[in-house]
Amino acid sequence: MDPVQAYLGIHRRRLMRLLGRLDQAEASPPGLSREHLLARLADVTDAATAFLRMLRP
Repeated sequence: MDPVQAYLGIHRRRLMRLLGRLDQAEASPPGLSREHLLARLADVTDAATAFLRMLRP
Protein backbone atom coordinates (compact mmCIF):
# COMPACT_ATOMS: atom_id res chain seq x y z
CA MET A 1 0.00 0.00 0.00
CA ASP A 2 1.33 3.43 -0.90
CA PRO A 3 2.31 5.35 2.25
CA VAL A 4 0.76 8.57 0.89
CA GLN A 5 -2.56 6.82 0.27
CA ALA A 6 -2.42 5.32 3.75
CA TYR A 7 -1.68 8.70 5.32
CA LEU A 8 -4.51 10.43 3.43
CA GLY A 9 -6.95 7.57 4.03
CA ILE A 10 -7.57 7.00 0.33
CA HIS A 11 -7.00 3.25 0.51
CA ARG A 12 -9.39 2.84 3.45
CA ARG A 13 -12.14 4.91 1.77
CA ARG A 14 -11.85 2.91 -1.44
CA LEU A 15 -11.93 -0.35 0.49
CA MET A 16 -15.00 0.71 2.48
CA ARG A 17 -16.75 1.84 -0.73
CA LEU A 18 -16.02 -1.56 -2.31
CA LEU A 19 -17.38 -3.39 0.73
CA GLY A 20 -20.50 -1.21 0.70
CA ARG A 21 -21.14 -1.99 -2.94
CA LEU A 22 -20.70 -5.69 -2.30
CA ASP A 23 -23.26 -5.51 0.51
CA GLN A 24 -25.70 -3.70 -1.79
CA ALA A 25 -25.17 -6.32 -4.50
CA GLU A 26 -26.05 -9.11 -2.07
CA ALA A 27 -29.22 -7.31 -0.95
CA SER A 28 -30.47 -6.44 -4.44
CA PRO A 29 -32.34 -8.93 -6.62
CA PRO A 30 -30.19 -10.85 -9.08
CA GLY A 31 -29.79 -9.33 -12.52
CA LEU A 32 -27.29 -8.00 -14.97
CA SER A 33 -25.13 -5.10 -13.95
CA ARG A 34 -24.29 -2.23 -16.28
CA GLU A 35 -20.70 -3.41 -16.52
CA HIS A 36 -21.82 -6.85 -17.62
CA LEU A 37 -24.12 -5.42 -20.29
CA LEU A 38 -21.38 -3.12 -21.55
CA ALA A 39 -18.94 -6.04 -21.76
CA ARG A 40 -21.44 -8.13 -23.75
CA LEU A 41 -22.08 -5.19 -26.09
CA ALA A 42 -18.35 -4.93 -26.69
CA ASP A 43 -18.22 -8.68 -27.43
CA VAL A 44 -21.04 -8.41 -29.97
CA THR A 45 -19.35 -5.41 -31.59
CA ASP A 46 -16.06 -7.30 -31.85
CA ALA A 47 -17.80 -10.30 -33.38
CA ALA A 48 -19.64 -8.12 -35.91
CA THR A 49 -16.43 -6.33 -36.84
CA ALA A 50 -14.62 -9.65 -37.34
CA PHE A 51 -17.50 -10.94 -39.47
CA LEU A 52 -17.49 -7.83 -41.65
CA ARG A 53 -13.72 -8.02 -42.10
CA MET A 54 -14.09 -11.66 -43.16
CA LEU A 55 -16.56 -10.66 -45.90
CA ARG A 56 -14.27 -7.98 -47.36
CA PRO A 57 -12.07 -9.12 -50.26
